[in-house]
Amino acid sequence: MTAMFGRANKVSRLLIAALITLPIIGQPTQKAWPEEPDGFKGVKFGSSVAEARSVLEFSQCFRADEQKPTTCPLTVDTGEFEMNVFLLFVDDKLVTVVGGFPSKNYSGARGIFVEKYGAPHESLKDVVQNGMGAKFDREQLTWVGKNSRVSLSQYGEKISEGVFMVSLANPPDPAKQIRDAQKKKALN
Repeated sequence: MTAMFGRANKVSRLLIAALITLPIIGQPTQKAWPEEPDGFKGVKFGSSVAEARSVLEFSQCFRADEQKPTTCPLTVDTGEFEMNVFLLFVDDKLVTVVGGFPSKNYSGARGIFVEKYGAPHESLKDVVQNGMGAKFDREQLTWVGKNSRVSLSQYGEKISEGVFMVSLANPPDPAKQIRDAQKKKALN
């Protein structure tokens, strides 16, 4: 049980870091993006956990509470470093993938993403500061398509960890879905 909560905290931390540190991504674009992903590592968005398991090997999935997505952890070995990846399922459908990697391997991660998704649609450079006052130059890349989004940041919540997200352009919010269902039930 403790391991599950440890993983849930890791996912929450990565998701929060991805959402906070990655640039605000604009509305889905109608421009052609030939490399636009329809999923992650052969698992298409909208796939169930069972369908994802038939394509990828990952450990036991978990759900911290009913307002959180089902989360399936996966380690991706790039050959040079490993990425901790979490597949997020809402209503048993893959909607978002978040992950982290050692920030010292950002150049390698950047190369992988550019090779896979093409030249970034937006590149943002800023300066971040750690708790000791040291300042670091950070690069953040985004790709936005009609149906999906990709984001990559050199640093996440910690200077030691980079983060990425591959997601549907407008993923469903599980907490909102639960609130809507509760409202509907209350009104009937």
